[in-house]
Amino acid sequence: MIKQINPAWLRLGFRPFFLAAGAFAVISMLIWFAAYSQGIAFPFTGLAPATWHAHEMIYGYSLAVVAGFLLTAVGNWTGRPTVSGLPLLLLFVLWLLARVSVTLTCSLQQALTCCFLPEPHSL
Repeated sequence: MIKQINPAWLRLGFRPFFLAAGAFAVISMLIWFAAYSQGIAFPFTGLAPATWHAHEMIYGYSLAVVAGFLLTAVGNWTGRPTVSGLPLLLLFVLWLLARVSVTLTCSLQQALTCCFLPEPHSL
């Protein structure tokens, strides 16, 4: 059996998600500052700028931080290995697509965000 060696940033869940949360916070604050100070609207989101900001802080930044924490801490709590490698990359790409898809349609972003979150009855 060949053991697959994953890159360091895909070995634990906090690495891609904390890094992305930090980058996302900076980028979204710059976008929000431009929108707030210059009166720029986001017609592509279908949301008012304040609503977009609240949505992205909850489902963008906070969800990345919570996902990174839980994907790392659950392994310590249960003693079982957590996702790493390709499954972690796919989960991260799903979160990233939901953030980028806001430029396409709001409903696509909502659909991708819902795919990232587990169903309530599965918890």
